[in-house]
Amino acid sequence: MTSCQARRTSGIARKTLCLLSLFSLLPNLIHADESNAGTNGVAVANLVDAQQVQSALTAQWAGYQSEIVSAEIEYTSLHFQIKSQIFTPEQFQAALAKIDFLRTDDADRALLARQLMQTFCPERLEAKESVSSEGVKSQAVAATSPLSPQRRKLLLQGRERRCTTPQMEHVLTEDLHLLAAPSNSDVKAFRRGNCPYWFEGLEWFRTVPHEVLFKSCQLNRVAATQAALPHSSGDLWRLDYVEKPETHGSRVFLDVGDGLPRRWELVSPQSGNMVRLELYHDYVTFPGNVLCPTVRVEADFKQNKATSVQLTVIEQAKFNQPLSADAFRLTAAKGWGWFDWQEPDHHSGVWPQAVADVAAFFRNRTRSVALTQEASTGSSPVRSWRSLLLLLNGGVLVVVGIVLWRRSP
Repeated sequence: MTSCQARRTSGIARKTLCLLSLFSLLPNLIHADESNAGTNGVAVANLVDAQQVQSALTAQWAGYQSEIVSAEIEYTSLHFQIKSQIFTPEQFQAALAKIDFLRTDDADRALLARQLMQTFCPERLEAKESVSSEGVKSQAVAATSPLSPQRRKLLLQGRERRCTTPQMEHVLTEDLHLLAAPSNSDVKAFRRGNCPYWFEGLEWFRTVPHEVLFKSCQLNRVAATQAALPHSSGDLWRLDYVEKPETHGSRVFLDVGDGLPRRWELVSPQSGNMVRLELYHDYVTFPGNVLCPTVRVEADFKQNKATSVQLTVIEQAKFNQPLSADAFRLTAAKGWGWFDWQEPDHHSGVWPQAVADVAAFFRNRTRSVALTQEASTGSSPVRSWRSLLLLLNGGVLVVVGIVLWRRSP
C-alpha cells in the first residue's frame, strides 16, 4: 500500500507539473474557428460563442469552488495493475462501461471486485475442477490474488481533514499532518504539506476546473456519443490544448449544463499518446445540494496501453452540515509510539500515558524543543541581560580609568 500511495503522490506531481508547464508556454488568448465549420459532426465555436462560454463557465466554477464548507463521504476505493490484458484508451472505457459500480454492501463490493478481475486481471482467477458424489465434473473459479476493495471515510471542514482507511488514518489540523496506525498505536507528525503518503481529498471527488484552462484552447461542442461517454447524455464542451508543432497538453470534456468534467485526458508531449485518462460518472446531487460524481476513475497508460487503475465509488455523502470539533481530534492510549518528523532532526519514543489530543502533544513538544535549543545556545533573556551588564560595567571602568589618568601629576 505504501508504494501505491507513493506512486499516486508522484503521479499527481507529474500531472501538475505538466499542466503548469503547458499553461506557462501557451499565449493568453482564445482560439476559435470563426467560420463555425464543423468536421465529423463536431461544431467549432466562433469567437463570440467562445467568449460567452468562458464567462458562463468561469462563473459556474467560482460558485463550485466556494459552495462546500464541510463534507462527510463514505466510499469504496480500489487500485489494481493491468498486466496480461491489453486495453487501448477506447477499449478500456468500453470495458468499464459494462460494469455496474453502484454497490452499497460487502457482498456488492466483493462482486464489483470480481467483475473487475474478470475484465482486467483474469490472471488473478484460476479454475479448479471438482467431482460431485454423483461423479459429475464441475469447475469453480477461485481468486488466487483477489482485489481488496477498501471502505474509507473522508471528513472535512474548513482546512481540517480526516481520512480513515484500513491501514492508516490521516488527520490534517492547522499546521500539522498526523499519520496514525490502526488503533493509533503509533503516530507520525509532519508539517502540513510534507507527508509523503497520499489520500483522496475533496478535489479527487469533485474536480472543478480553473479559468486558466481557457488559455489558448480550441473550444468545440460535441455529442456524448462522439466523446465515447455512454454515461452522459446531450452535448459536451471539449477544450483542446495544443502546442505546435508537437502535440502537447490535454483534452477535457465538460457537460454543457453544469460545466463539470466528464472525461479528462493527459497527452504525452513526445508521442501524442494518452498518458492518463480520468472519468467522472453518475453525477448525483447529494444532501447539502452538492453535485458530485458517484464514480471516479483514473487510469495510467504506457505506449497507449492501460497499466494501472485507481477508482472510487461513493456509497453515501452529505455536505455543508456542521461537524463537531472532536471529529478532527486524534487520541492515543498509553504506551503509544510517537514519531516527530516536523523538523529535519527526527525524534521518536514511547509515551507511557494516554493522550487526549495528539496534535496538542506534538505542538507542545515542538515548543519545548525550541526553548531547550534557545537555552543551549545562550540566547535566553537572563543571559542577554547579564552580558549587557558586563559590557556596561566594563565601559564605566574604562571611563573612570581615563579620568584618573588625566588627573594624575
